Amino acid sequence: AAPYRAALALLERGERIVLVKRLATGEAGVMDSACAWAHGRVEGADPAMAAQALTSGHPVLAEAEGLFFDPVLPREKLLILGGGHVGRALAALAPGLGFLVTVGDDRPEFVAPDRYPPGVALLCGPFASIAERFAFDPSTFVVIVTRSHLCDLECVRAVLGRPYRYAGFMGSSRKTRLVMGQVASEGFDPRKVEALCAPIGLEIGAETPEELAVAIAGELIAVRRDPTWIQARIPARKARRGTP
Repeated sequence: AAPYRAALALLERGERIVLVKRLATGEAGVMDSACAWAHGRVEGADPAMAAQALTSGHPVLAEAEGLFFDPVLPREKLLILGGGHVGRALAALAPGLGFLVTVGDDRPEFVAPDRYPPGVALLCGPFASIAERFAFDPSTFVVIVTRSHLCDLECVRAVLGRPYRYAGFMGSSRKTRLVMGQVASEGFDPRKVEALCAPIGLEIGAETPEELAVAIAGELIAVRRDPTWIQARIPARKARRGTP
């Protein structure tokens, strides 16, 4: 049927969607990640119900209206730029959380297959080249954990012009201010610069690579479950960086 073909096409592009069905008649439509109609239209369907389904990842039944909101979520891609201790620890953790993981580094020894679980894709080369080769989509998560300020800057520049749902990088307050100030001065979209999650990860006092991976994974889950999380946390991230 046409609604399901439309849904499949959206999923292949990495979109998060909601199938809306009227139980009495079988009438169906597709809402996109912004809870706008992408195909068809079912009268009386409340976008707030669709948003609830997307946020929770679980179907919602509107009994009074006889409508069923069924979220269909693509398996999110996670691109980890930097195969050092933290990147390796996150790559070991993230597949169990449902992410399709790719690790990229410009040093061949840091993307050797024996460093990672089966199923983790590996890319080697300059970071800008890795970004060109990777298939970004609107559901992509990007974690930048390279070895230096200059590598972080290269990665952020390469990523900002591409579609993604989440991007963040690790570093001290000073380093994150420097990187974000530099890309802001180069004319990148100020909204995308402001929405970068830096310093990356939840504030749980993490110190070891494994603990830092858990803090980062927690942030990824928060963004997955709450579409407003990134924007809501902008003031707190500015405070962590010491940015006015």
